[in-house]
Amino acid sequence: MRKLKLTAGHSMRFFLTLCLVFSIVCASFPASATEPYDGYNYNSNLERVASPNGYLPTSEVNGNSLGISKLVKPTDIFVDAHDCIYITDAGDNKEGRVVKVDSDFNLVAEFNVFVDGSEILEAAEDESAALETITAANAERITMKNLSGIYVTADGEMYLCDMGNDRVLRAMPKYDAELGAYIGVVRQIYTKPVTDMIAASKQFAPEKVVVTATGDMYILSQNITDGAAIITEEGVFSGFFGAEQVEMTLEKMLDYMWSKILSEKQSSKYAQNKEVRYSNMFMDGDFVYTVTSWIGQTSGQVKKVNPANANVIDSAEFKFGDATQNIDPSTGAVLNASFVDITVDDEEFIFCLDSGSGKVYMYDQGLDLLTIFGSRGYKTGTFQYPIGIEECDGQILVLDQQKCSVTVFETTQFGDTVREAVSLYEHGKYEEALQPWEEVKLMNSNYEIAYNGIGRAYLMMGKAAEEPVYEENPEYAQLKAKLDAATAEKERLTNAMSEEGADTAAIKKAIKEQDKIIKACQKPMKKIEKQADKAFSKEVKNYYKLAMTNFKLAYNKMGYSDAKAELRADLLRENFSLVLTILLIVIILYVVFNKTKEKIRKKLGLKTVEEKGYAAMSKWKYPFYTMLHPFDGYQEMRYNKKGSLGLGVLFLALWYLSEVIIRQFEDFTFNPTNPDKLNIFMILCGTAGLFMIAIASNWALCTLFDGKGKFKDIFIGASYAMLPTIIATFLVTFISKFMISGEAVFIQVILIVGYIWSAAMVIIGTQTIHEFEGGKGILMLFLTAVVMILVLFLIMLVYVLFMQVFSFIATLYYEIIYRVGV
Repeated sequence: MRKLKLTAGHSMRFFLTLCLVFSIVCASFPASATEPYDGYNYNSNLERVASPNGYLPTSEVNGNSLGISKLVKPTDIFVDAHDCIYITDAGDNKEGRVVKVDSDFNLVAEFNVFVDGSEILEAAEDESAALETITAANAERITMKNLSGIYVTADGEMYLCDMGNDRVLRAMPKYDAELGAYIGVVRQIYTKPVTDMIAASKQFAPEKVVVTATGDMYILSQNITDGAAIITEEGVFSGFFGAEQVEMTLEKMLDYMWSKILSEKQSSKYAQNKEVRYSNMFMDGDFVYTVTSWIGQTSGQVKKVNPANANVIDSAEFKFGDATQNIDPSTGAVLNASFVDITVDDEEFIFCLDSGSGKVYMYDQGLDLLTIFGSRGYKTGTFQYPIGIEECDGQILVLDQQKCSVTVFETTQFGDTVREAVSLYEHGKYEEALQPWEEVKLMNSNYEIAYNGIGRAYLMMGKAAEEPVYEENPEYAQLKAKLDAATAEKERLTNAMSEEGADTAAIKKAIKEQDKIIKACQKPMKKIEKQADKAFSKEVKNYYKLAMTNFKLAYNKMGYSDAKAELRADLLRENFSLVLTILLIVIILYVVFNKTKEKIRKKLGLKTVEEKGYAAMSKWKYPFYTMLHPFDGYQEMRYNKKGSLGLGVLFLALWYLSEVIIRQFEDFTFNPTNPDKLNIFMILCGTAGLFMIAIASNWALCTLFDGKGKFKDIFIGASYAMLPTIIATFLVTFISKFMISGEAVFIQVILIVGYIWSAAMVIIGTQTIHEFEGGKGILMLFLTAVVMILVLFLIMLVYVLFMQVFSFIATLYYEIIYRVGV
């Protein structure tokens, strides 16, 4: 064989080829491999599913990149109406500073010095002129301790939470030419308000503040749990905002009892552990969004409070954040949710910051979780201790106190498309929202929110559909014009008949001609109208059907039911006359049959069961007779051997089949089972398996207590007793196709009636078959249930032991194979 020799040229070409192949392979890997965190979301079963990231980090800004000294202890971030960004730095808790940058993070000002100008400004007639006289050299310097929060008004006034000194400072920015830097001139100092609503023992330690358009301040204090304290511009306390609505629950009653039993010191400590307070808030027009950081709270962590102090988003039973536990990948510890800040952008998207997991959760106003981004770590885009979040010019800014930096996030193509779809829908552009939602589906077919969005869009398109305008049809418009002309001419001729000297005969003839024209126009016009109405109805019904299809894919039962209700209403409106006619015919036939059935029976020579005797009754009719007459039926079964083992087996099989069918085919609105995960073996165990265990347990037990029933009799009697349940199950499966969620009570009533009916037959059958008297039959049923539990426990025990033995044998087998192979 000829050997190949690689020359220098061959080696170079070979190397370049390898590089090319490596580049292609690397390019084939998803972009997420370089992303600092994995994108995911949750489906309707609260399972975590992979998803493209909606936001990714673009940069991380710190003191060095801003050209200033390192941020020592950043505590808050704020974006004003002009997209300027303010960062508060508490420093070493003895002095605080405020850093102001523009939207591109170019330094605008650094406020290291704050001076007290309150007396000068208050006494001055011209505030602007007085402000110019105040400098760092001639005014008393204010030292802040633990600067914790900031709010900046549209005109640039800063409200600063000086938590360590128990006060809020209202400061104006000013450039000090002598100092060569910006300073903050404090024009007003707000300390603890004098009011009976705040206990004298409670310290006023302001953490966060927002300011309304009228100048009122909403202040969150570290030690006040009644909501945000409202203080006017003049410093007058006017109540609390967003206080928790107190509902009398068992837990609160127990708390009240403990407060009466424990000492004052113990009660105070116990109350502190139970108190819930807001950790931060965001003002959006007349609404204030609040977040709660208490890790023991599992719902209602986010609220949107209106001026009437009411929460307007339905979040009482809604769990914000992750549906499952967050685990720290480095330590394996559980990261408890602790929401520390919230912001809302111009398109009303809500961003909640969880310092526990280091993640940001983005919601729309309907509380759909659109995307999750961020994580714990040291990479750009991950955090150690995030404490603040803001939106600026489409970017999301997250402040990390431990990393002393601000991370900037921007939307990805996936995030942009989701935002576009939600925004179009919220602005009433339902048809336009379909295209971006379809694009989202292509990017992530497991994104159930996309199916939800499409379903909602189709539902609203159906509701908003306008009646057809017949005049848009050229043929119809032409006929309408001809009809109007003929109608007007007929009216003119009719009026002319009353005129003196009119030729009545000629006018009548002319009127007849116009009538012919009118009739000739009306017939095709009605045909066109009917066709247009039919096409319109078909289009609307198609919208609702598409909505139902997409809601089903999103496992949204309420949306599915709403679309189904609209479709059903349309069908009823179209076929009302037919439905009413059929209903009347059925009622009439029923009434006539009830009145004439005795006469018909006598004429045909038919006899009742009592007249013919039970011996003449067909074995197929007997189970139904027993269902309606259980005492007589079971008596005949016991003494005259009327039961059929074959029918008993058939009814047991039908019960199993009915349970499979209701789980598979019951309408989506009411079906708690996912048909894709149907396990017919488990259903078999839960029906026929339990049934046989119950029969065996009852037979074994009742034999010991002088029961007369044989195993065969017990089996037949119990299987006949399942007939009401079988009928109810099949009936519910059928009628559920025509019902909506608000009518679920009828479904439940039918099933409950079937179960109770079957239970009553079991009790009567047990008494009769075993010839028990009094409450002995019920006692035997109770003991049967106890025996069944013991039998199931033994079966589970044997199963566990078998699995352990099987595992041991399998391990031994693989070990032997491995050793032999070695």
